[in-house]
Amino acid sequence: MIAWTETGEGKQVKERKEWAHEKALQATKNLSNDLAKLKLLRMEREETRREKKKANFLSGDDFKPAIIPPDDWDEDASMDIKDDDAVKPEGWLDD
Repeated sequence: MIAWTETGEGKQVKERKEWAHEKALQATKNLSNDLAKLKLLRMEREETRREKKKANFLSGDDFKPAIIPPDDWDEDASMDIKDDDAVKPEGWLDD
């Protein structure tokens, strides 16, 4: 019977198997890390979606200035802004 020795081809096969095993372990670790990051990103995305749905960007609480006027808004109020320091330029024509 011939004994198998770790010389030549037998040693190369063992080294290649060890290399392949190490690469498989690295790939598994990287995949696990990537999946954990993906899970975290998905959770953050969902939280952001919930916050956006909850916020009313038209109200004065969430958006300044409010697009929806407050309850005490007077539609008939004068739109003129009083500025005591303002001076009309020479030649200004009033309507």
